[in-house]
Amino acid sequence: MAATADAYNLGAVRPNIGGRVSSRASSMRRGPAEGGPEPHIDAVYPRRESENAERSSRSEDLIIPVGPVGQKGNSSLRRHLGERHVNMITFSCVIGIGLFLQNGRIINLAGPGMAWLAYPLMGSIVWSVQAALGEMSALFPVPGALFEMPCRFLDQSIGYAVGWMAWFAWVVIIAAELQGVAGLFQFGFKPSDLARLHYPEPSLEWGTTSVDPAVWISIFLCLILVVNLIRVRWFGELEYWVGVMKMLFIVGLILFNIGINIETGNHFRFYNDPWGFISRGWITQSGAVRTGGWAHLASVWTAMTLTIFSMIGFEAVTVTAAENRELRTYEGVKISSRKIAIRIILLYTLTTFTVGLNVPYDEPLLANRDISVLDNGTHSAFVVAAIRAGKRFWPNFFNGFFILSATSSGINSLYLSSRILHALALSQGAWPRCLRKLQGRLKETGSQGVPRNAVLASWLFGFLGYLAASGAPSHELGRLALNSTVSMLIVYAVICVTFLRFKTIIKLASTGQFQQTDFVDPEQDLKAYSRKKDTRTYPYRSNWQPMRTCYALFGSTMMIVFNGWRSINPFSAADFVASYISVVIFIALCIFYRWHLHRQFLPRLRPTLNLRYPVETDVNDPKYGRDKLRFEENDSLIRRVTKTGKWIWVWLK
Repeated sequence: MAATADAYNLGAVRPNIGGRVSSRASSMRRGPAEGGPEPHIDAVYPRRESENAERSSRSEDLIIPVGPVGQKGNSSLRRHLGERHVNMITFSCVIGIGLFLQNGRIINLAGPGMAWLAYPLMGSIVWSVQAALGEMSALFPVPGALFEMPCRFLDQSIGYAVGWMAWFAWVVIIAAELQGVAGLFQFGFKPSDLARLHYPEPSLEWGTTSVDPAVWISIFLCLILVVNLIRVRWFGELEYWVGVMKMLFIVGLILFNIGINIETGNHFRFYNDPWGFISRGWITQSGAVRTGGWAHLASVWTAMTLTIFSMIGFEAVTVTAAENRELRTYEGVKISSRKIAIRIILLYTLTTFTVGLNVPYDEPLLANRDISVLDNGTHSAFVVAAIRAGKRFWPNFFNGFFILSATSSGINSLYLSSRILHALALSQGAWPRCLRKLQGRLKETGSQGVPRNAVLASWLFGFLGYLAASGAPSHELGRLALNSTVSMLIVYAVICVTFLRFKTIIKLASTGQFQQTDFVDPEQDLKAYSRKKDTRTYPYRSNWQPMRTCYALFGSTMMIVFNGWRSINPFSAADFVASYISVVIFIALCIFYRWHLHRQFLPRLRPTLNLRYPVETDVNDPKYGRDKLRFEENDSLIRRVTKTGKWIWVWLK
């Protein structure tokens, strides 16, 4: 512990969680916009003595903490994003092709009733993970919280492995969204399907079906890059309005499906024959039908594994923490974490419920038994519902908006992957000596605080989208998307374990057992942090902990272990490898970093216990505490109405 404490020695700087922070620590935490000084980069990322610096590859000799960001420097980001920008960036990141194109397959697999129950069930797992990560990053808002927290509270080898897994998952999602865009431009239905569905027109297709999909992939790949190179403030504003349009579109989809359900008179028909609440059985890849309890379980479980792909992105709230200017307000991370969960789970559930009223789950256009293929607009349940209702304009409009949604999700995927890569570049221990030159380039930022080299490096993996350039569904890219989903599930499981360790360490620190970490001032009330209402010193306390995190850990682990069960019978080597190779890669990365950092192969928890730079909530900020609606006894009716309006706006913006 002594070596660890010395690695973080910044003289007399002793920030603590009890609200009493030295003036030097406070000034270092403030950026230039807040009146603080502009310290040299070495003051933010301190260096050890020369004899110890020579052994920098070993974490016990040199630990480079990631300090406060927002100051001027060639490797620092800029805090230009407001809370509303963070909300919509996260929302746009989650809402991509997963909801609009995979929803029909989920209904086909599980039945409409179980499909809309799968979304809140899987959403609760991802929400619990985000609550755990949000609570840690609200107290310690450092760049790369996804891997920095495991580094601090578990082991650096685990943390760096998690960082690379998360980065890989997001760069693959860029390619997956590009495939979705290319497939959406191939929009068209067979005349036989239109006649079967009693569509009033003999044909329904776009004139772009003859264009090579590689053209669309190239155009939108360049668009994704250009948007990510603009200054962060403009990027946040653009994504905010795109997110607003997405939200209004989803609400419109819900109302549209309610309207055509009333128009056609098919009220709640999926509760009755011939449709049913749950699918009648499981259809194997060979076409055989299996019935019974195990068949129902297989259908529902497969639907839930597909649901996870459309839920990935909640963690964007914490990835953006390094550029969030409202971290010190009460609603900085706490409200963003809760808002995104409520919005996503509620909207996903309602859209699945309402579209299930209008499309029978056994509709052939919804069926897709391939393990590793992404659907296109022709198989969207929302488009099929409009066709069954005989609507001429809406199928084309829906498909066009799906393109906008997939493009926005790809843009945000590049944003997140570049920020994770930039944060990894700031951690010297994450890079072997032979890659230190590349590391130095990746951590550089331009005059506007955009890590352009990290953006370009992550963008290059978008060329994987050309795997779908043939126009046919790409099994290779579908397997990569499956692999990225499993990679994020591994990240989620590690975050849950990290949070459980975090709570233990924080409690021990509050009793003075970890004083060498500069976390606690011995003269203060050591249990101040644990008070339920002490939000000044503990900005975000998620509910129902640690039971909630244990639930998320169990759910994530089960999804990892059983996600590839379909590849076993009949056995598909390619799909089996795609389902489980992420586990092997994660273990290999952990072993590599154990040797790189500690010259050991055997696993052993060696947390860095860097408890510096806790955020102290600014209770004098006018935005403090606006998440709760409180009335005073002497409040007039107008004041009560005003408070209610402001409270509603906080949760809607």
